[in-house]
Amino acid sequence: MKIGKWKRKILTAVAALALVGTGVYGTAKETDLFDGRIPAHVRVNGKDKELEIPDYNLIKVRPANCSKYARMCAEDVFGKHYSFANAWDRRYEDKLVCKADNLENLAASETLQPGMLVTWRNSGSRYIQGTDESGADRNCSHVAVYVGIDSKTNELLFAEQRGTKKQVVGYKQMKNEGWTPIEVIDSRDNN
Repeated sequence: MKIGKWKRKILTAVAALALVGTGVYGTAKETDLFDGRIPAHVRVNGKDKELEIPDYNLIKVRPANCSKYARMCAEDVFGKHYSFANAWDRRYEDKLVCKADNLENLAASETLQPGMLVTWRNSGSRYIQGTDESGADRNCSHVAVYVGIDSKTNELLFAEQRGTKKQVVGYKQMKNEGWTPIEVIDSRDNN
């Protein structure tokens, strides 16, 4: 009788594991457990180059976490190490390079370089409400990674996450959608 009891327990455990496995597999298919890549064609030192910008799954970077996405992307693509900070606190935790008054000029002068972060403000964003770590009103609500100049259009390109969407977007599109660049940020270790 004891053997039958053990068989039943083992079969129950195997059945439970099978159900759990099916659920995990189904979830993985629905949430893209595996990372994807977004191609970005940029010009580097006069030569065209294709960068593979990460499209992290929703387990690694949850929705509406642009700062984590920017930090991970800058490290994986450009080898830069940024702090674990919110977009509005980056000026304190990382290196503030300059105000982002004219991004085209900053890129042309190489003040803005691929792998640096740019903070952005959109007055319609819910994340502009509140204060930063110093107690001041937040001056930005978003952050994106500068990836370079598009090899076909000569437009500045940025890698970003908004909501669940990760994308490479041009500067003109950002401006047309109501985003204003605020500051250029670099990593403290200057990789």
